[in-house]
Amino acid sequence: MNLAEIVDSQSVLPSLKAQNKKQLLQEIAHAAGKHTAIDHRVIFET
Repeated sequence: MNLAEIVDSQSVLPSLKAQNKKQLLQEIAHAAGKHTAIDHRVIFET
């Protein structure tokens, strides 16, 4: 199986920067929320 079959190219965040782990997870949750019907706060808290 090819990685491109699993991961959408818009889901990769190569320039993502964060000051700490919490901020990193919040940014990832926000990006995931844009690609799903799930609110980013729910993603972060889960």
